[in-house]
Amino acid sequence: MGLAGFAGVAAAFGGRDRIYAPVEITRLRSLFVHASLALAVSLFAISLIAFDLDPSTSCYWPSAFGAFGQALAAGYFISRAYGFAADPNATTRWWAFGATVGFTGLSLLLFVASLAMGGRPGPLVSALSVQLLFGLWVFTRVLIHRN
Repeated sequence: MGLAGFAGVAAAFGGRDRIYAPVEITRLRSLFVHASLALAVSLFAISLIAFDLDPSTSCYWPSAFGAFGQALAAGYFISRAYGFAADPNATTRWWAFGATVGFTGLSLLLFVASLAMGGRPGPLVSALSVQLLFGLWVFTRVLIHRN
């Protein structure tokens, strides 16, 4: 929640009439999507625990939700990162494409690992941590690179 809030403040400092480059819009979307997905999965798990469901069930369904959401997000943002890496006018390079693939792929893999283990919390918490670290990296890119 804090990550998305700080990104909103940073975007606002850019000015209301600021024209964002396509890569900047994609970075902001990525940041908000991954922060929102991490928050939604976390709140889903907490809600299931509050209904006195057993721990494995309380982690299994949020892991399934997270895997589905992360698969959609990874597909979208990896394709966008590829396009920007191939664009000589964008500041995104192939190493950033690799980092995007690595972060989003690792998060998806950890969500799936939690599912495969019957709802183990370790991979679920790790998947959420990777999402937040990816969001922090994207936030840094938003602040440092204009295009």
